[in-house]
Amino acid sequence: QKQEEEEEEEEEDPGDDDADEVNVDALIVPASAADADAFRAQYNYASASNGGKVVSSNSEAKSPGAALKEDMDSYYLTPCNAKSGKWLTVELSEEAAVTAVVLANYEFHSSGVREFELWGSAGASNREDDWFRLARCEADSGREPQTFVLPRGAWIKFVQIRMTGHYGSFHFCTMSLFRVHGKDAKQTLKEEMEAINTEVQEVEDILRDAEEAEAEAHKAKEKQQEKEAAELEVSALASRLSQEAEELEE
Repeated sequence: QKQEEEEEEEEEDPGDDDADEVNVDALIVPASAADADAFRAQYNYASASNGGKVVSSNSEAKSPGAALKEDMDSYYLTPCNAKSGKWLTVELSEEAAVTAVVLANYEFHSSGVREFELWGSAGASNREDDWFRLARCEADSGREPQTFVLPRGAWIKFVQIRMTGHYGSFHFCTMSLFRVHGKDAKQTLKEEMEAINTEVQEVEDILRDAEEAEAEAHKAKEKQQEKEAAELEVSALASRLSQEAEELEE
C-alpha cells in the first residue's frame, strides 16, 4: 500500500511545472498565411548573415550550413535513409526566447521534410542533459516557406532540428531554408514591463472605481441622514403644534 501511495505521488508531481502548462507532444502544423506574415519581417537568429551557424549535423549530410544562407540554389543534403538520422544543430546569433521556425524545400528532385522535432539547449550543444524538446511538427508537401509557431518562448542558445519523416521516395532529402524567430532579452523585458504597467493601471482603475463608489455611497448615506433628521424635525414640529392647539382649546 505504501508503494502504491508513493507511485500516486509521483504521478501527481512530475517535477516539471512547464510540462503541465505546455504540451510539447502536441503536433504543430504550418501556421496560416496571416499568422506567418507576423514573423516575416522579424529578426532571424539562425541566419548566417546575422551570426547563426551550424555546429553539428549527421555525418552523411552535405552543406548543412546552406539552409541558413537564404539562397534558393543551395540546400542541406542528406541520404533519406541516413543511419545516424537526419539532423542539424544551429547556434543562434544570440540567446533568445524562440517563438517560431520557418522551413522550406525548393528542390523538385528530392524528398522534403515531413515530420520533425525541434530541440533546444541554453547550455553547451555537446551536453545531452541540456537538451529538451520544444515541439513536434508536421510540414506540408509544398515548396513555399512554412512557419511553425511554438507553444512557448523557451530561452535557448542552440536549436536542433531532427527530421523523422519525409515526403516522396527519392534517395536524397533536402532542406533549403531554416529560420528561427524569437525575442531577445531587451524585447522580452520591454513586454514584461508593459504587461506589469497594464496590470498596475488595471489595479489603479479598480481602486479609483472603488473610491468613487465609496464616495457616492457616503454621499447617499449623508443625504439619507439629512432626510431622516428633517423628518424628525417635521415630526417634532407637528407634535408641538398639536400640543399647542390642544392647550388653546382648553
